[in-house]
Amino acid sequence: MFAPLPSKEVMKITSSVIGAAIANNSVKELSPNFSSSGLRTFALNHRTLDMSDDNRLAETFLINTRLRRNDAEAAQSIADYFTDEALAMLSLHSSVESDCSDALIALPKPISIQMKMGEAMGKRRSHRQFTDVPIDQKILSTLLYAAGGITGKGVVAIEDDDGEASLDISFRSTPSGGGLYPNELYIFSKHVEGLPENSTYRYLPKSHSLEPVANDGEQVDRLNQAFASSEDQISVSQAAAIIYIVGLPWRSMRKYGARGMRFLFMEAGYMSQNFHLAALGLGCASCDVGAIYDNDVHAAFGFDGCFQALTHTLIVGMPAR
Repeated sequence: MFAPLPSKEVMKITSSVIGAAIANNSVKELSPNFSSSGLRTFALNHRTLDMSDDNRLAETFLINTRLRRNDAEAAQSIADYFTDEALAMLSLHSSVESDCSDALIALPKPISIQMKMGEAMGKRRSHRQFTDVPIDQKILSTLLYAAGGITGKGVVAIEDDDGEASLDISFRSTPSGGGLYPNELYIFSKHVEGLPENSTYRYLPKSHSLEPVANDGEQVDRLNQAFASSEDQISVSQAAAIIYIVGLPWRSMRKYGARGMRFLFMEAGYMSQNFHLAALGLGCASCDVGAIYDNDVHAAFGFDGCFQALTHTLIVGMPAR
């Protein structure tokens, strides 16, 4: 059952507030000299775009990622992925995961979540205040599995030098454009049973395990200081784990071109929603975080910020009552 909306009595708003809200969303200011201002808010920039010489990055992105009819380059690039060689690449995508298999931490089997989907959707809320009570490693295992775990396999036939052969293709918990999975999951463990505090890992879907990421005090400091929000807003220090969705755009763009960047962000959204619904079903609190300094996260993990870059950030922990 979905929670009912508040009654009209609760939702009463003064006429002045309504008028201001309408003005903010329907009025376009004509400010031909606004570019000389020392402080230009995003709202001012948006309302005066036709008078601005600034690079309109958002609109440029939308225009250049459109699918166009009769685009021979796009058609050929996509067709190149319907070959035996491309199928072999997809089959190997989750196979070569780590060169340090001895250091991998095997995660426990994911927990079966009993909450019904309709109930989870109706009750999902963002919680930003946590306690420092550790979560069980089984919970972390289930959350990672929900966001990007391998849920099944299919077999495809191909032709190789020795005749017919078959390949295993893995399916995951969230959809991905062309099955390319350009996003990976990194974990900053703060209060997880069985894992050291302030330890960092990369999630490996095929083996359902954690690959330790070399870290030191400087890395931990960077990750802790990367949040633009205060502890009063999001109690990061009390959270159990911080999950970084890290994108490798080229995985998608070499097939779909600039449009592949859209698929990268769409996939991050699918992963996030699965994560939050699973967290609710497990009795945890979670939230999305946009107030984070990307460059600090990139520096902490050694990402170049272009071929490997932060796509989104999630936090999970036990809710503060």
